Amino acid sequence: MKNTESIQKKIFFLTIFGIAMGFLESVVVVYLRQLYYPEGFGFPLKEAIGRGFFLEYLREIATIVMLLTVSVLAGRMTYERFSYFLYCFGVWDILFLIPVVWLAPVLAPIVCATTMIIFSGFILYYHNKGYPVRINLLGSSWK
Repeated sequence: MKNTESIQKKIFFLTIFGIAMGFLESVVVVYLRQLYYPEGFGFPLKEAIGRGFFLEYLREIATIVMLLTVSVLAGRMTYERFSYFLYCFGVWDILFLIPVVWLAPVLAPIVCATTMIIFSGFILYYHNKGYPVRINLLGSSWK
């Protein structure tokens, strides 16, 4: 029972983190669109080149680092950390899409984000029920 409460508490705070991070990323995208597309956003897209491309690349890396950091802090074992990372990524990704009007299809990212959230729930649920959880990657086992 105590483990369930601990997981629920972590999920609650990771959800808040994911929502806040998704909102922050959305604001950044709005600012970037104003800079790169002052005449309005449409297709075909102008490519971000040079410094803009490099800064965008660094922003994406920083996003992954932040998600990894909170996941490592939340989990004790690799599979827990992986599960929390998937959960945070899914919450962030879904909320990152919502406040922005998109011209391209968003079904694929929403399906991927929802799948990550559900998969992380399965990992945590079965571990909490006492089932051994193993994640195999190319034949190796994570514990």
